[in-house]
Amino acid sequence: MKIALATRSLTRGGVQVQLVTLARHLRSRGEDVCVVVLYAGGVLQGVLESAGVPVHCLHKRGRWDIFGPLRRYSSIAGRERFELIYSFLPVENLLSLVVARRRRCALVWGLRGASQDLGQHA
Repeated sequence: MKIALATRSLTRGGVQVQLVTLARHLRSRGEDVCVVVLYAGGVLQGVLESAGVPVHCLHKRGRWDIFGPLRRYSSIAGRERFELIYSFLPVENLLSLVVARRRRCALVWGLRGASQDLGQHA
């Protein structure tokens, strides 16, 4: 199964560390996994690449730059034949929704909120 993990960037943060840990584990089990990021660079990119996990950058240029990255994402998904996209944050979730529907692949959203009051969800 071709699995894509999507996030904003590979700077060090909670979501990014979770994504890198998951990607490396999947790769070590022989899964065909790659990572899609909106913004290039980040200290964790080298960790992924040294583990044999390809990183695809959508080269997003700012808040309102949506259509170019979306077009690139869809092109990568078609070329790589993603079967499952697991996206981690709100913007990536919405872009992944469009791409998954267009490319007819499964989609998993990661919803996170470190600043939420967990007492509201009891």
